[in-house]
Amino acid sequence: MAVLLLLPASSAEETAELLRRVPQFSHDTARESRVAVARWARRRYPPGPGHRLDLQPHLVGERLVLDVLTRTPNLLHDDDILAATSVLAFAYATFPDALDHLNTLLTRRPDLLPDALTSVLATGVTGHPFDQALSSLIDSHCTDVDLRTRLIALDCATALPLLSLALTRLHVEHFRLLAATEPDRYRPDLADSLINLGTSLSDVGRPLEALTVVEQAVAIHRELAAVEPDRYRPDLAGSLQNLGTSLSDVGRPLEALTVVEQAVAIHRELAAVEPDRYRPHLAGSLHNLGSRLSDVGQLQEALPPVEQAVATYRELAAVEPGRYRPSLAGSLINLGISLRDVGRFREALPLVEQAVATYRELAAVEPGRYRPDLAGSLINLGISLRDVGRFREALPLVEQAVATYRELAAVEPGRYRPDLARSLHNLMASFKQMGDLDGVLRAQREMVVVWRACADRDPELYGPFYQREAAQLRRQLNEAGRFEEAVAPDLDIDPDTDSAATS
Repeated sequence: MAVLLLLPASSAEETAELLRRVPQFSHDTARESRVAVARWARRRYPPGPGHRLDLQPHLVGERLVLDVLTRTPNLLHDDDILAATSVLAFAYATFPDALDHLNTLLTRRPDLLPDALTSVLATGVTGHPFDQALSSLIDSHCTDVDLRTRLIALDCATALPLLSLALTRLHVEHFRLLAATEPDRYRPDLADSLINLGTSLSDVGRPLEALTVVEQAVAIHRELAAVEPDRYRPDLAGSLQNLGTSLSDVGRPLEALTVVEQAVAIHRELAAVEPDRYRPHLAGSLHNLGSRLSDVGQLQEALPPVEQAVATYRELAAVEPGRYRPSLAGSLINLGISLRDVGRFREALPLVEQAVATYRELAAVEPGRYRPDLAGSLINLGISLRDVGRFREALPLVEQAVATYRELAAVEPGRYRPDLARSLHNLMASFKQMGDLDGVLRAQREMVVVWRACADRDPELYGPFYQREAAQLRRQLNEAGRFEEAVAPDLDIDPDTDSAATS
């Protein structure tokens, strides 16, 4: 049964031949037995589209396959690797030990890695250990030029950010080599691959590294646009947008504002000539300009570009809702923040409510893509409700956001721990306005532990956050009369909370 669940056979004859793998059916004299078992198995468990037996429920078959492979590791031959990878990937969703078998198979034949990964990605299976194992396989075998060329053709799902990072690194290495010999032809591709690498690094919580590669991309696009402005100014504007985000992520807001202003200027000129093509790009750069102006304290100046972005996205979403509703929701959040910043709290609230409603609908259809956006919008709605005195309504929304970020950070800690820490800061504020001191201290203690985990990974970027919040927690504990806890060397998470996994 394990053999026939793992390997495809399009007929009873092929099924019978596969049964030679089983010792008692391996001899020529067992032909009749093989055929009889093959016919019985195909009648009892008719094969699915992949020509493998379809044992229901699947988890029974998957457990059987894994147990047999553990006892009989040589059951699969090298020629079977591609056929077995999708079975083991599906099995991993229920049984984590399937990953060991999958990793062993792919390590045996690295030349099959591109085709095997294509099969694995088609399953849609995700998970941090799964992602980490696949990315390690890429890193281990990326020195082979032919293999690298085949791997960069893969289209990786963003739900596997470490694998996506490993593949974008391969793209950069590939185009660096080509650009060294044919710069006129391949430098644009190198710049694009650097932008993608920057995005991948940001997605796994490595903003300082992201900044370095995005700066390289901008430098290339500047040189290209100086020679062929009509062709490369749009690319320059896009890379400037990315640079602005990267500079903001590492705490350099004034520099971020400067480059985003350059991007807006280019997009304005482009949209004046080709509005249908470049208005969406202009809206995106205006959205970012508003954020960057807010970051440097120019709160009144931030409103007009954000309002213009919202107006543009409303028009675009009316025509192409599937394409532009997410952008509209993001710009509504941004406008709500800008209105709050200038004290227009009651105007901000309905805009944020509209954004939350949109993200709820989007997350119901594509949770993997939009749950983080929904969590962020719930935080903003909680803040807006607190601003108008509706504290009791704000608390459950912020708690829902924190719960989402806990789940996300458990799977992708590098990417979502900072968001979790910030959401806990908002939860602390909600408890404070409700007069719940114990709730304040629980949220604050957990926040300190999360910032400490961030600081352990990136002390330069997150160390100051941890030091500041740890000092604030000690002050709060002192004020609450909990002196022993306040002077303890480690501010460990409260064991009564349900979030110890975040540490």
